[in-house]
Amino acid sequence: MDKYISITINAHIEKSIFDSQEIRQGLFKGKSINRTYQTFRVDKEQLAIDIAVACNEYADKSYELISSTPIESGIFNHDADINSGWGFGVSVTSGVVLIFKQI
Repeated sequence: MDKYISITINAHIEKSIFDSQEIRQGLFKGKSINRTYQTFRVDKEQLAIDIAVACNEYADKSYELISSTPIESGIFNHDADINSGWGFGVSVTSGVVLIFKQI
């Protein structure tokens, strides 16, 4: 039996995509253009359940949790047209690394 074990738990990420937008001002007013907007939501409740299940499973095998480290992923988007431009970047918790020590 290994003295230390590390596991990775992936978060469940829900992604919503919104397409096309009508331009409301400027040279192309009233025209429809295709732009993609995305939103992301981590299912925190499910991640907490998955972590608890793993901790209980390894506790039953005589391991204790000694470290928990979030895994972050970056998401960005940008666009520009003749009148304006925009951009954004965010980080999303995409999982967690758990390290257990045999007791």
